[in-house]
Amino acid sequence: MIRLRHWFKYLLLVIFGLSIVVSQPFLISAQTINKEAQQQKEANLLTQRGQKQLDIGQAEKAFETWQKATKIYQKLHYEDGITGSLINQNLALQALGLHYRACNTLLSALKLDANASLCATTPQQPTDKMEKLLTATINKQILSPVNLLGLHNLGEVLRRLGKLDESKKVLSEILSAAKWIPSIDTSGILLSLGSTSQDIYKQARNQYLEIEEPVFQKEFVNLIQKQALDSLNIYQQLIDSLNTPKEVQLQAQLHHLSLMLDFEQWLAVESKLGNKKLASLRTRIIQQIQPAVDWLLKNHSTFSQLPASYSVYAKLNFSKSLNKIPDQQFHSLAIEYAESALKTAKITNSQRLQSESFGTLGELKLEQSQPDFEEALGLAQSVHAWDLAYQWQQQLGILYKEQGKYKEALQAYSAAIENVTLVRNNLSSINTDLQFSFHEKVEPLYREYMRLLLTDSNPNLSEIIKTNERLQIAELENYLQCRKLNLVAFNEIQNLDASTTIGSIPFLQKY
Repeated sequence: MIRLRHWFKYLLLVIFGLSIVVSQPFLISAQTINKEAQQQKEANLLTQRGQKQLDIGQAEKAFETWQKATKIYQKLHYEDGITGSLINQNLALQALGLHYRACNTLLSALKLDANASLCATTPQQPTDKMEKLLTATINKQILSPVNLLGLHNLGEVLRRLGKLDESKKVLSEILSAAKWIPSIDTSGILLSLGSTSQDIYKQARNQYLEIEEPVFQKEFVNLIQKQALDSLNIYQQLIDSLNTPKEVQLQAQLHHLSLMLDFEQWLAVESKLGNKKLASLRTRIIQQIQPAVDWLLKNHSTFSQLPASYSVYAKLNFSKSLNKIPDQQFHSLAIEYAESALKTAKITNSQRLQSESFGTLGELKLEQSQPDFEEALGLAQSVHAWDLAYQWQQQLGILYKEQGKYKEALQAYSAAIENVTLVRNNLSSINTDLQFSFHEKVEPLYREYMRLLLTDSNPNLSEIIKTNERLQIAELENYLQCRKLNLVAFNEIQNLDASTTIGSIPFLQKY
């Protein structure tokens, strides 16, 4: 009886043991699924946190947060998560001005060939060859929402790299394809296409000032008109459409107004040369300016509906446009919007946003601008935003000159030139604003500095010559639309072989 009882006991232990062995794979599987779910949740939370950080101007933190999310998605082998988080990283990199890195990050997200020279800052292939490559690349993509978002961002970052033909090709292709997907909102793609056309207009305006041949001048006049009108039509299409989200409508109207004001100024100069067609076009543009301002004032509440960083830029954009209209009431409104932008910028704790806001206020409040420019400069320098710093140094140089403080003015101009050179030569970043407005922003800086040097009773001739040489190099770089040129002066070339041909002299080296 005792033995039977022990046997029964052992039987129960065996059955219990077998039940553990049999159920163990299911327990492990359940634990694995639970762990993966937790990791998925963590990655989703990181994605949301990164978006909030980017919205308040903390692009560097957002990039680091999205890097962590990418690593989790890679461990989970979740392809859509990897692609999406890489696209997010690109957004943060663009916000930091690192467009070349952003472009390559997108190539990785879309699994495209990084060696195809698409992100190169100088053209590596003929445009037609690159366009065929882009068409083939887009055709290979499965146009899922996440891939479409990646291609949209690729078109945007190519624009910021100054590769405007490539940007237009990508955006036009995906816009056509996306129209066949009912659930996709194409308004953002269309807005980017309008911005690319606007940049082509800016580029053509810049190049037009360098052309002397009448035949080529006429061609550029036609190109400038076409690109301006194409861009204005795209923006108007977005404004008029009932399906356009209010935030996109606001951005379209801001771009629309800014472009009209700039285009009207160009038309004013050109129509004085007797071109009746341009004069008529200018009249039409002028008639559209007031309704655009009224629309923006009527929809002022939409500014606050944008994420904080976008709201700051939108208010500053509108402020600058209002200031271009010769009306005291609009000037007062411009100051109000700039002050509102500064208030929002302070909430974000972004030094760059605050610098831009203070600098814009300085440009608007001329009678008390020095404190604003000094504050803007200090903030820009604190985050190494040299593209902003040179502007505020130039403005301070003008103020010091008016006050008779020539030593301080010279120091401000000299520092501004050093910073603008640093920005233009920065191989990890692109500033298309400088590239497309060289004659408006860069050239006057050098010339004003040289004029100021010449006012001295004993002018520093070597500094004037050096500055003039730097200006000529900058002009050449701008004309060639390249990055940095290494130039060796002829007087520095020693022991030159008489048999050396001009073509073999290495005084032009580009990298």
